[in-house]
Amino acid sequence: MTTIQKTLITVTIIVSVGVGIYEAKENAAARAEERTLQQQQAPLVEQIRQLQMERDKATNRLSWLSEELAKTKANNTELLKLRGEVTVLRSERKNSQDLAASNRLMAAAATLPDEELLGTNTFPSAGTIFPLHQVYDATGSQRLTVYNIVRLADAEGYGSDFHSLLLEKKIGSSWRIMRGISKDEFAAADTKIVSDVYNFDSTSGNAIIKIVGKNIPYTWCEWNVISNAQVRVIRLCQRPSEGFEATDN
Repeated sequence: MTTIQKTLITVTIIVSVGVGIYEAKENAAARAEERTLQQQQAPLVEQIRQLQMERDKATNRLSWLSEELAKTKANNTELLKLRGEVTVLRSERKNSQDLAASNRLMAAAATLPDEELLGTNTFPSAGTIFPLHQVYDATGSQRLTVYNIVRLADAEGYGSDFHSLLLEKKIGSSWRIMRGISKDEFAAADTKIVSDVYNFDSTSGNAIIKIVGKNIPYTWCEWNVISNAQVRVIRLCQRPSEGFEATDN
């Protein structure tokens, strides 16, 4: 073997060994870099896993909330329906009570004496209901009457107490009761007595009446007959028999 051949073989061996060492170093560096990347990515993988779990929980909760919202809407609809039914029943009950009260007043009105009896020597017996004051609306088709009930009757005279306020409407040749307010109903509003009535407006249902109660002096006021509620106070009376002047309205 010549010197040149020996040299070439030596160079080849050296180059092969160098390449092997280089590749080994490169592989080691790549594995080290891979381990580093894996270590760096581990927290990110865990974060991604946590976010996915939170997303799944949020999705499930949203689905549950949607179902609960649908149930709540259905319950609210049913509740509104029930409230409406209760309102209707209460209204029907009140109408029934008003009708019963009106029927009682109508029965009492059927036994009323003629107004001509007042101021004569013919005295109604105790317990008799009679008209004390009466006014008509502008059309003459409705009238409002204050009724009193006799508590004492004899040759010396008689006393009476407030009994009811009756609103009637003329239908044909007869009068039909539209609203009756008893003494007890007025008492519930702390108004014990209606002692006089000046006028009645059938459009608004308001009347000008004089009231007096336990803690109320004689007072002219505007009163809604339909709802049995005071609209406004017009003025306090200086004396129980004080009348109402149109200019004071």
